[in-house]
Amino acid sequence: MGDILLVDDNPEFREVFIISLEQAGIKRHVLESTNPIEALEIFNKNRHKIQIVLCDFFMPVQNGNELLEMIKTVEPAVFCGIITADDLVLKKKFNSVDKIFSKENLTECIEYIKHINWKRE
Repeated sequence: MGDILLVDDNPEFREVFIISLEQAGIKRHVLESTNPIEALEIFNKNRHKIQIVLCDFFMPVQNGNELLEMIKTVEPAVFCGIITADDLVLKKKFNSVDKIFSKENLTECIEYIKHINWKRE
Protein backbone atom coordinates (compact mmCIF):
# COMPACT_ATOMS: atom_id res chain seq x y z
CA MET A 1 0.00 0.00 0.00
CA GLY A 2 1.13 3.53 -0.62
CA ASP A 3 1.54 3.82 -4.37
CA ILE A 4 0.84 7.06 -6.23
CA LEU A 5 -1.04 7.17 -9.53
CA LEU A 6 0.01 10.22 -11.56
CA VAL A 7 -2.20 11.09 -14.53
CA ASP A 8 -0.93 13.74 -16.92
CA ASP A 9 -0.60 13.80 -20.70
CA ASN A 10 2.63 15.83 -20.42
CA PRO A 11 5.60 13.43 -20.09
CA GLU A 12 7.95 16.23 -19.02
CA PHE A 13 5.69 17.13 -16.10
CA ARG A 14 5.45 13.50 -14.98
CA GLU A 15 9.23 13.21 -15.07
CA VAL A 16 9.73 16.43 -13.07
CA PHE A 17 7.13 15.31 -10.55
CA ILE A 18 8.80 11.94 -9.98
CA ILE A 19 12.23 13.56 -9.64
CA SER A 20 10.77 16.05 -7.16
CA LEU A 21 9.33 13.23 -5.06
CA GLU A 22 12.70 11.48 -4.99
CA GLN A 23 14.52 14.68 -4.05
CA ALA A 24 12.04 15.26 -1.23
CA GLY A 25 12.74 11.77 0.12
CA ILE A 26 9.30 10.38 -0.70
CA LYS A 27 9.99 6.79 -1.62
CA ARG A 28 6.74 5.62 -3.14
CA HIS A 29 6.09 3.66 -6.29
CA VAL A 30 4.59 5.97 -8.94
CA LEU A 31 2.28 4.50 -11.55
CA GLU A 32 1.98 6.76 -14.59
CA SER A 33 -0.84 7.31 -17.04
CA THR A 34 -1.28 9.65 -19.99
CA ASN A 35 -5.10 9.72 -20.01
CA PRO A 36 -8.12 9.03 -17.78
CA ILE A 37 -9.19 5.81 -19.52
CA GLU A 38 -5.77 4.22 -19.07
CA ALA A 39 -5.62 5.63 -15.52
CA LEU A 40 -8.88 3.95 -14.56
CA GLU A 41 -7.59 0.61 -15.87
CA ILE A 42 -4.37 1.03 -13.87
CA PHE A 43 -6.33 2.04 -10.78
CA ASN A 44 -8.70 -0.95 -11.02
CA LYS A 45 -5.75 -3.36 -11.30
CA ASN A 46 -3.85 -1.75 -8.40
CA ARG A 47 -6.56 -0.15 -6.27
CA HIS A 48 -5.56 -1.87 -3.03
CA LYS A 49 -2.02 -0.50 -3.35
CA ILE A 50 -2.78 3.05 -4.54
CA GLN A 51 -3.05 5.64 -1.78
CA ILE A 52 -2.93 8.84 -3.85
CA VAL A 53 -4.24 9.77 -7.30
CA LEU A 54 -3.03 13.06 -8.76
CA CYS A 55 -4.48 14.14 -12.07
CA ASP A 56 -4.22 17.06 -14.44
CA PHE A 57 -7.61 18.73 -14.89
CA PHE A 58 -7.50 19.16 -18.68
CA MET A 59 -7.03 15.70 -20.13
CA PRO A 60 -7.91 13.90 -23.36
CA VAL A 61 -11.36 12.23 -23.42
CA GLN A 62 -12.56 13.51 -20.01
CA ASN A 63 -11.40 16.00 -17.40
CA GLY A 64 -9.52 15.02 -14.28
CA ASN A 65 -12.45 15.65 -11.97
CA GLU A 66 -14.59 13.11 -13.83
CA LEU A 67 -11.85 10.50 -13.39
CA LEU A 68 -11.49 11.29 -9.69
CA GLU A 69 -15.27 11.03 -9.20
CA MET A 70 -15.16 7.47 -10.57
CA ILE A 71 -12.20 6.56 -8.36
CA LYS A 72 -13.81 8.00 -5.20
CA THR A 73 -16.94 5.95 -5.94
CA VAL A 74 -14.87 2.75 -5.84
CA GLU A 75 -12.36 3.72 -3.13
CA PRO A 76 -13.53 6.72 -1.05
CA ALA A 77 -10.42 6.60 1.18
CA VAL A 78 -8.00 7.29 -1.67
CA PHE A 79 -6.56 10.81 -1.60
CA CYS A 80 -7.48 12.52 -4.89
CA GLY A 81 -5.88 15.73 -6.07
CA ILE A 82 -5.91 17.85 -9.19
CA ILE A 83 -2.76 19.47 -10.48
CA THR A 84 -3.46 22.36 -12.84
CA ALA A 85 -2.00 25.50 -14.35
CA ASP A 86 -5.46 27.04 -14.81
CA ASP A 87 -6.30 29.76 -12.26
CA LEU A 88 -10.05 29.20 -12.72
CA VAL A 89 -9.75 25.53 -11.80
CA LEU A 90 -7.66 26.45 -8.75
CA LYS A 91 -10.59 28.50 -7.44
CA LYS A 92 -13.24 25.79 -7.91
CA LYS A 93 -14.44 23.22 -5.41
CA PHE A 94 -15.07 19.64 -6.48
CA ASN A 95 -16.73 17.01 -4.28
CA SER A 96 -14.36 14.25 -5.39
CA VAL A 97 -11.16 16.28 -4.99
CA ASP A 98 -9.35 16.50 -1.66
CA LYS A 99 -6.93 19.22 -2.79
CA ILE A 100 -6.10 21.29 -5.89
CA PHE A 101 -2.45 22.08 -6.55
CA SER A 102 -0.88 24.59 -8.92
CA LYS A 103 1.57 23.16 -11.46
CA GLU A 104 3.61 26.32 -11.02
CA ASN A 105 4.07 25.52 -7.33
CA LEU A 106 4.97 21.85 -7.42
CA THR A 107 6.82 22.28 -4.11
CA GLU A 108 3.50 22.85 -2.32
CA CYS A 109 2.17 19.58 -3.68
CA ILE A 110 5.28 17.63 -2.67
CA GLU A 111 5.23 19.12 0.84
CA TYR A 112 1.56 18.23 1.18
CA ILE A 113 2.24 14.64 0.11
CA LYS A 114 5.01 14.36 2.71
CA HIS A 115 2.46 14.85 5.47
CA ILE A 116 -0.32 12.60 4.21
CA ASN A 117 -1.28 9.77 6.54
CA TRP A 118 -0.19 6.77 4.45
CA LYS A 119 -2.58 4.41 6.20
CA ARG A 120 -6.07 4.03 4.81
CA GLU A 121 -8.94 4.13 7.25
